[in-house]
Amino acid sequence: MPRATGTFDVKLSPLPAYDSTPDTKLGRLSLDKQFHGDLDATSKGEMLSARTNDQLVGLSGNLAIIIAPDGKHSYEFEYTLPESL
Repeated sequence: MPRATGTFDVKLSPLPAYDSTPDTKLGRLSLDKQFHGDLDATSKGEMLSARTNDQLVGLSGNLAIIIAPDGKHSYEFEYTLPESL
């Protein structure tokens, strides 16, 4: 099966929120990617977010997103919590 490898750069830029009311908790970012290596390409996207009171203050760790050959997504999350939680 053919395989392409390389690196890519990501540029995140804030965008105006769709909801501009004073208490909104919504956010938007544009995503611009530049691929290098076997692929010489660009990609554009948009990320939406919602901010809420964070009940997991102090949570830290690493999250890996895995995309299997069949297209299914999964994750592996290694984390620590503060002792007070």
